Amino acid sequence: MAVHVRGRRRLAELEAGERVDIKVVVARKHLQPFRDAGKGSYLSLWVTDTSGGMAARLWDGAREAASRLQVDRPVRLLGTVDSFRDSLQLNVERVEPLADADVRPEDFLPIGPRPPLEVEAELEERLGGVTDRWLVSLLAGIFGEGGLRSAFLRAPGGKSIHHSYLGGLADHTLEVVRFALAAGDYYSPLDKDLLCCGALLHDVGKLEEYRWDWTIDYTDRGRLIGHPVLGYEFVAQAIARIEEFPRKLEWRLLHLILSHHGELAWGAPVLPQTLEATVLAHADLLSGRAQQFQQVLQNPRAPGQAWTTYDRVLGRYIYAGEPGDQQSGSR
Repeated sequence: MAVHVRGRRRLAELEAGERVDIKVVVARKHLQPFRDAGKGSYLSLWVTDTSGGMAARLWDGAREAASRLQVDRPVRLLGTVDSFRDSLQLNVERVEPLADADVRPEDFLPIGPRPPLEVEAELEERLGGVTDRWLVSLLAGIFGEGGLRSAFLRAPGGKSIHHSYLGGLADHTLEVVRFALAAGDYYSPLDKDLLCCGALLHDVGKLEEYRWDWTIDYTDRGRLIGHPVLGYEFVAQAIARIEEFPRKLEWRLLHLILSHHGELAWGAPVLPQTLEATVLAHADLLSGRAQQFQQVLQNPRAPGQAWTTYDRVLGRYIYAGEPGDQQSGSR
């Protein structure tokens, strides 16, 4: 294939044989010895941008380059796209660190599909739908002026499994609110104010579990403790600032946060033990699992390929359909 150079492109858009001059983030780096140890080592990289990640290899000057490059920092990379074992990788000719003044996190992190003002308007609508005076006071303290609203609207919903983009936490949270309240219409007795408040706060611990600067990753405290417990701590402290907050209401709300993963094997410190808790756990699972399917279905496939590649997280292939399957009347 003829070598060619195109304008600035994302990793997911690259093709074999293409020469590239791109800005990416070094997510991982490792000096790997050649099979012939006398030849030294090459530099193995995993680089990312808004569209995903790709392996990269620097064959010459590996040690010197490794000493200059920092993980989770942006770089300018020049090289060629090659195909290796049915996957694309970058053969690097030159790689240089970039100064913060030359780039923005938005240049490398994926961004949510909805306009931020639309998401914030929906958040405001959901906050306004809660009528219990104690829960109203709690939510106002958390999402009101001086609260965490700005961080909440910007934070990712995950590192990679679902809603792993800027704004993903708010998108996921509002999906869970919608699903939970819709399910709540079918069951009684169910406290919809409590359910809505629990849904709005169930993942608030992710604000401390993740960091989102040049890449999305866990904080040390987040990896050690996990967002259900971090969220429990945060909400318990917010409740403690409200005089005479009802104790049983506090316990039921904190139970929603601790049990929202649904199963002990999935990271829930306790199992759902109220009707609101089991509805919330299933709404959370539906939002996360459906978005996982969406992400896999959006991955590139060969023309005419009806099935995705095997997804290790979901443990299955996913049927994407043949061209024309979605047309009305097709059989």
